Amino acid sequence: MVVRLEETMCLLRHCRLNAALTIQLFSQLFYYINMVLFNWLVSSSGIPYCSRAFGVRLRTRLGHVNEWAYQRGLELAAECHMDRINQAIILLVTPKTVDQISNLGATCYKLNSVQV
Repeated sequence: MVVRLEETMCLLRHCRLNAALTIQLFSQLFYYINMVLFNWLVSSSGIPYCSRAFGVRLRTRLGHVNEWAYQRGLELAAECHMDRINQAIILLVTPKTVDQISNLGATCYKLNSVQV
């Protein structure tokens, strides 16, 4: 995924697209990535993957996207538009102890009770 994002960035720079439009385009791409991953995860086809091990793998892979966005100055767009999937990953990887469950309410504020 990072390779495709980098190819898109190179194309936009080659075409000398305005920086504001570049940010808007990547904001839409980050929103789309978030939407597809989150909807898949909460759908019936994603239920077998709702485990701590898969959450760790997904966190690692999205970490690469976040790192790429940070290096390109797009960290605010990535953070804003991929917040919901990042919170779902936090929910998956957090140990389910009594202490941790009370903290999840403050951490996963973008998820509603049905999604949790």
